[in-house]
Amino acid sequence: MSSAARLLDAAPERDPAPDFTLDVHSALFPSGGIGRYVRDLATALSARPDAPPARFVYPSRLPGGSSPPWPRRFLSPLPGGDRRWRWTMLAGSIAGLTADRYYGRPSLVHSPAGYGPRFRHARHLVTVHDLTVLTHPEWHSRRTAEFFARVIPATMRSADRIVCDSEWTRQQVLERFPVDPGGVETVHLGVARAFRPLPRREALARIASRLAVEPPYVLHVGTLEPRKNHAGLLSAFEDLRRSGYPGRLVLVGRDGWRVGPILERLASSPARAAFLRVPEATDEDLAALYSACDLFVFPSLDEGFGFPALEAMACGAPVVTSPRSALLEVVGEAARRVDPDDAGALGATLVALWRDEHARAELAARGPAQAARFPMDRWVSRMFAIYREMLAGAPPRARSTATA
Repeated sequence: MSSAARLLDAAPERDPAPDFTLDVHSALFPSGGIGRYVRDLATALSARPDAPPARFVYPSRLPGGSSPPWPRRFLSPLPGGDRRWRWTMLAGSIAGLTADRYYGRPSLVHSPAGYGPRFRHARHLVTVHDLTVLTHPEWHSRRTAEFFARVIPATMRSADRIVCDSEWTRQQVLERFPVDPGGVETVHLGVARAFRPLPRREALARIASRLAVEPPYVLHVGTLEPRKNHAGLLSAFEDLRRSGYPGRLVLVGRDGWRVGPILERLASSPARAAFLRVPEATDEDLAALYSACDLFVFPSLDEGFGFPALEAMACGAPVVTSPRSALLEVVGEAARRVDPDDAGALGATLVALWRDEHARAELAARGPAQAARFPMDRWVSRMFAIYREMLAGAPPRARSTATA
């Protein structure tokens, strides 16, 4: 037996536990859409009476990570730290080593971050959010791109079933990997109940006291990274300021990867005095920000779903976004769609909407009805059904719960 195999096999036996294991590692660090996905799913599993019995696994030593927020009876920390957890992914993809014992010998494992280890006996469900790390490795750090170039293809080949956030992502999976189409399902995500239109006075009071934000302002929510197209957003906002707009651009989100050029662009902008960064915001803060903004602008180059656009629509914000990727599925006709590569057109759109209060109100009115097509309960209920099907050994069905 190799030393690598001995290390995996040396994981201690666990007490009897539910047959279903959810990997919650991604929910324990400040993160964007994937972290929200995992937190929402784990919260539903720990709170809903119709949830299948589950346990949540994560590396026991996580420098910089937060403590799991769920009841202790659901928690099952894995031996070792983040490095060993990642090593199990590489061990499966390179050497074919399995991680059943390391994970406590479950019958079913859900890897909701888009990749996972290899299992011999456990059935493996994987959620794919997007494939930009493969389709656009230049948007990611070299180390991240190299890691996922090994791990994701191996995970796709060995997974028993795959769920995708959007039909856009599902089609990419089918085109890129030799997988059974019947085992790849689109399950559109759901918007949390916290995201709803707030009375303007209530929203303004919250953002003033909590975030020191005052109107008027244009809003963007998302990690600073190349895919979010901050360069195009900043150019468009500069056009808006030159046209006389008196407000600010509020940027909600942490620094991500390859952030240097974005920070330099922020610092060198002639409109830099009008920028306000908000690194942290709760769901309640975000609902207030969405509810009180003049425009929500999300000119992303590629999205596997697009949580911020959905949240903004649910709160009645007028939304400007891209006619690309999964955003077309999410926003439908409820947003103004502009080519993200055309900063001039984006700037002209922002100027036109700022000057046309009626057009902004029309967009804002369409949002809640479109967002209502993505209820949280439907997403959670479908995921619970998939867990039960897999625990029962039922074969996947060629179906989709995507919103028409």
